[in-house]
Amino acid sequence: MFKRTTVLALGALALVGSALHAQDAPEQFLIVTYYQCDYGLEGTADAMFQRLAPVYQKHVDAGHISNFGMGAHVMGGNWRRFVTMSGEQDALLDLWSTIDAELQASDPVAYAQFNATCGKGHQDYLWANVAGSAPSPTLVPNQFRLSTYFFCNQAREASVDTLVTETIGPEIQKHMNMGHVTGWSWLRHDNGGTVRRVLTYTAPTIKGLFQMRTAVMSGVGDEAANALFGGACGNHFEYVWVDIPTAP
Repeated sequence: MFKRTTVLALGALALVGSALHAQDAPEQFLIVTYYQCDYGLEGTADAMFQRLAPVYQKHVDAGHISNFGMGAHVMGGNWRRFVTMSGEQDALLDLWSTIDAELQASDPVAYAQFNATCGKGHQDYLWANVAGSAPSPTLVPNQFRLSTYFFCNQAREASVDTLVTETIGPEIQKHMNMGHVTGWSWLRHDNGGTVRRVLTYTAPTIKGLFQMRTAVMSGVGDEAANALFGGACGNHFEYVWVDIPTAP
């Protein structure tokens, strides 16, 4: 959102697409912006996003995008907030080019305050959804998400997509079907920084996230777990996020 000369928060790691979507279904993408913010004023940034959220919701209602939301840092590195929206690539990029002006026009004070609070730095990514759970119109408030960001050998990273789609993803889905996790996604880099893949899953508690990570890796076995964390995409870092309500 928000000022392209300093901070553009259109874009986390949202629950988008279907894990096993039909071959003719349009591919889903996410635009995600990860922010460095003034620690003491982060609550203000959250409130400003809530004031601007109706602009995003209008585009969900119109079918221009399928999902939007904001997440807050719980555990990890310097990123303190993310904002995301998802949908088909062409429609998403069309909106990316115009929504900044809409946000500023809808609430100039909220727009300016968000930029002032989270203007310390940011990174933009365009992700393609490879596999994951079904979409919802917004991120579900107060859900925790464990996101693992992978640096990959680009010549071999497609093999990891196959590993997740055929082995790890179905194991996560099994736990989702049993109610142990509430959603998951495997994302492929399309444009942005140096991270190449992201594995995210959500649960109502932080403890539940880590329990499920252990259960999933145990379920797929050492060979598959080592292939994910020690193979073509072996270098990684992790964050825990909590999804922010889109209304006060």
